[in-house]
Amino acid sequence: MKEKILDILCEISGEELDDIELDLFSEGIVDSFIIINLVVELEKAFDISIDIDAITFENFCTVKAIMEMVKKLCGNFE
Repeated sequence: MKEKILDILCEISGEELDDIELDLFSEGIVDSFIIINLVVELEKAFDISIDIDAITFENFCTVKAIMEMVKKLCGNFE
């Protein structure tokens, strides 16, 4: 899961990441446009639906937070 999320984020943002706790917003890696694309790609990649209420700073501030959100939506998919 981690590698898939990192690959998606790299493809969308153009940034290669390996630190899953890096603050994506303060580093300028993600913004609102990237979040929209990220949501679409995560939904496709993991066959999930991300509700508008789940699109929060807390769920997208780090790769680790994204992983936790996806795990919950997938029923703890590994």
